[in-house]
Amino acid sequence: MASRGDSFETQHFSDDHATDGSAMPSRSCTDVPCLVVFLVYVACMLGISLYAFENGQPRRLTHGFNYQGQLCGVSKAVVDKPMLFWCPKGNRTLHGHPADLDMEHPVCLTKCPTEPSSVHCFDNPTAKTEVLGTSSRFHSEQITIQERTVTKQAYPSAAFAGMFCVPHFHKEIGHILGDEPLVKELLGSHGPIGNGYFRTAAALGSLYRSWQLVVAAVFLSVLLSYLYLFALRCAPYGTTMSSIVVVMAASLILGVYFLLADKLWGSTLTQYQNTNQLYKQFDTDYARWVSKVLGLLLLCTFGFMLCGFAAIRQNIQDAVGCVRVSVECVFSMPTMMLTPIFEAIFKLVLWFGLLSSLMWLLGTAEVHPTNLGEAGDFWFGTARQLVFTLDQKIMLTIYLVGITWFVEFTKHFATFVVTYGVFLWYYTPKPKGWGPQFPLTQGLCVGLVYHLGTIAFGSFLIALTRPFRITFLWLSRQAKGGEGNAVVVLVASFCSACISFTQRNLEFVTKAAYMDVVLSATPFMVAAQNAHGFISADLGKIANLTGAVWIIGFAVVASVFTVTVLTIWVLLTPLHLRQITPDHTHSHIENPYFVALLAGTLAASLSASFMVIFEHCSDALLYIFRWNKAHGHNTVAKYCPDELAKLTEYKKVSPGDVGRNRPEAPGIFSTLLSSGSAR
Repeated sequence: MASRGDSFETQHFSDDHATDGSAMPSRSCTDVPCLVVFLVYVACMLGISLYAFENGQPRRLTHGFNYQGQLCGVSKAVVDKPMLFWCPKGNRTLHGHPADLDMEHPVCLTKCPTEPSSVHCFDNPTAKTEVLGTSSRFHSEQITIQERTVTKQAYPSAAFAGMFCVPHFHKEIGHILGDEPLVKELLGSHGPIGNGYFRTAAALGSLYRSWQLVVAAVFLSVLLSYLYLFALRCAPYGTTMSSIVVVMAASLILGVYFLLADKLWGSTLTQYQNTNQLYKQFDTDYARWVSKVLGLLLLCTFGFMLCGFAAIRQNIQDAVGCVRVSVECVFSMPTMMLTPIFEAIFKLVLWFGLLSSLMWLLGTAEVHPTNLGEAGDFWFGTARQLVFTLDQKIMLTIYLVGITWFVEFTKHFATFVVTYGVFLWYYTPKPKGWGPQFPLTQGLCVGLVYHLGTIAFGSFLIALTRPFRITFLWLSRQAKGGEGNAVVVLVASFCSACISFTQRNLEFVTKAAYMDVVLSATPFMVAAQNAHGFISADLGKIANLTGAVWIIGFAVVASVFTVTVLTIWVLLTPLHLRQITPDHTHSHIENPYFVALLAGTLAASLSASFMVIFEHCSDALLYIFRWNKAHGHNTVAKYCPDELAKLTEYKKVSPGDVGRNRPEAPGIFSTLLSSGSAR
């Protein structure tokens, strides 16, 4: 800070004043109680994972039950028979094929029969009554019920979801199983494989059998993200526009594609149904309805983006200016270029570990087949009840909360590290060259040693309060002054207490707190209030530019998602059309849409790790620019990149400007900066 003899004008008119805001504080551990809680929670998560791996079996969640209650491919007696098959019921036939199926007594098979063959099916049990004795008051009998099997002729079938054998009599109709009457019965809302649990199980099974393509999607995402980074460096505006056009074009084309069913007929319709995977997931009528809904949603997305594009053109221009500022920072520090890939790898490993442990934890439950019949009949198949003990329910709750906390923690820790590196880079005098030495490594060490508890507390609190902040602050802005929508104003009036509470106690709980933690080494709650007050005090151009980069980030992430989904979808189609044989029973993909969407979501998440670098850099540079200007106005020229100075319209001040353009006072927040050597 300035000495007592220094005047306010001297501090701001000097081009090289000592109190320019570059001094880092002396640090000590912050939010220590939160650190203890976080470490204990991590230990609990590890203990729960060990319990799950020792006692769980994920295959219990997906495979079907035979009539004896055994899980095909899982239970010891049928571990080599993963396919569930419904035997013909009675002797009645239709066009040489069974007219009915025995829904109550499916059996496990090694593979689905494609030609007429023999299958051991359930037969009606026989009852034998033996009189044990009689008396004047009692009559004693012993009834013995004996189950038996009978050999029946199997019908031609095809594998469904890699676990079930369904009738496939008319091969000339291609792979559209939903047109078979018996398949419609199986897939109906009351059928054994038409329930929601089966749909989920089939989707998870498809994911398990296509993990290689999911990994390929990760590498594709990383490649596309780096290409976008360099494209943004060369042509930020053109890259943004092309990204938006890709997403809009894909939405329009796919929307039209899903709506084609109502406009086609004959062989053309059959070819269309062969390419639309929905017709292999549901019966024909339901698949047509789902396809129509998807088409309308995609066309609405296209229309929304078209209207939004026209409305935010100026915002895109501002965002492009912020990206130009961020590009110099990112490409000046080689380690900054490697940060996204390390974060992406860590995210991938974290998600894989958390979701794998969750599947094993769910697999610790007792699994019982449940009733599927319309009138109380007991049908074996896919529906089941997961029975958890009280301890298992507690562990599951702890684990689900932990997943949310850990994912938030990784994002916030990356924010802290990047912010630390950006601040060090900014306070490197021009010309900056390659910037400070190992800035991100310094940020990593500082975060781990001093502020791990603060980051853990902040990530938990922000995740917990996010729904309330988003909802009530939005209501507050919409209803401000009574100028908003009448319905919104009415809702806001009923929620006035919640809005007031949110504005007083939750509005400041944002990631901006980590900027004050870097500069002042304060606990999270103090830092959050300081950062919020410092940002709110600015109502000029800097306030308008803060957060502007989200538009470009959204465009790039959306385009990566779109390209990845389309690529994985195209690659999965041959696997979906492949007929199940003993050689590749576990490579059939029944639900390529689910796999493609999940791969696209994962790719978008990883791509966001790259794009968020620009957002962090932009907001951090704007924050530290204003911090620097508040502590020594003319020293900004010593540090501030030319692009940032141009974007913020920065100008030096001189004694003659005092009356007309007095430098802004640092305010109470500047007192948080401790004196010390810059590092």
